[in-house]
Amino acid sequence: MIKAIVEKIITFDDVSLVKFSIDEVLVLSMLSLDNVNLKPKDKVKLGFKSSNVSISKNKIENFSIKNEIYCKIIDIQIGKILSVILLRYKDIEFESIITSESAKSLSLKLNDMVFAYIKSTSIYISEIL
Repeated sequence: MIKAIVEKIITFDDVSLVKFSIDEVLVLSMLSLDNVNLKPKDKVKLGFKSSNVSISKNKIENFSIKNEIYCKIIDIQIGKILSVILLRYKDIEFESIITSESAKSLSLKLNDMVFAYIKSTSIYISEIL
């Protein structure tokens, strides 16, 4: 889980876009169809499924997914079908599960720096602190 602070909430027709600051650089967005009982400066823990984390070796410009985390591969397990990539951004660790075919075509290796992308609809609040 990632600790974050609510920065901004935009709501229209029961749809909310919530922006969270993780640190002075990283901002993540969450799109929610549920009523979010949050206000700016609230502290939360964010989560997402490992299978919802896409990986690229290069920054993707003009892309609909805006949640981008530049991180380091600290472990990689290549299986027959799926690969589990353990990533680190500062002191935050999280996983990406991708096909082994994709991991091989990207030539992913330990200590590579990569861009992790997470759709705003994939992020959820696991806890309000």
